[in-house]
Amino acid sequence: HWKFYQEQNKVECHGDEMISLSGFGFGDMQNSSRISKIFSWITIASYMCQFINRNELWALMKKAVALAKKMGLVFSYDCFRQVCSLSLIMKNGKLREGRLHIINIGDGYGFLSALMKELFPNSLICLVDLGKTLLFQAHYCEKAHPKCLHHLVLNSSVRIHESDLDFRYCPADYLAKLNELSFDIAINIASMQ
Repeated sequence: HWKFYQEQNKVECHGDEMISLSGFGFGDMQNSSRISKIFSWITIASYMCQFINRNELWALMKKAVALAKKMGLVFSYDCFRQVCSLSLIMKNGKLREGRLHIINIGDGYGFLSALMKELFPNSLICLVDLGKTLLFQAHYCEKAHPKCLHHLVLNSSVRIHESDLDFRYCPADYLAKLNELSFDIAINIASMQ
């Protein structure tokens, strides 16, 4: 799966500036065709009609739609699923105000991590993924939270446990570098099919 789809990822740069970025196989948030948007919203509406906690979800969705726009992404059914996941985590997990240490594995475009940072601004989020896919998460989380401190976990001089790093991006090959960290919440987004 990932070998096939990662070969289709496209990154276009001009000097140090990224001009375009498109990825496949880990979400539909870049599909901006009108028909795709219509079907996505019909699907979302059909679920919202059935959910008991629709008011709670609607409040989260308002923030999520604004965040997707800020990130340059389309709020799609994929975003909605992540909003529903976060709602469930908030209801049953130990999310609280204050400083949470969160690890998120396989976040595709980084939407769930960016939304968690939006709702829990003091949280420290570590994203783990395959290297090429991690580029998308770093790009879009930085668009969502440009004033936050972002760091790529590799062989660098920045110490991994420094507390002022809002976002850490860890390629799966460097997972051992996270051994000295502990997390309050661990999330996996469809990465271990």
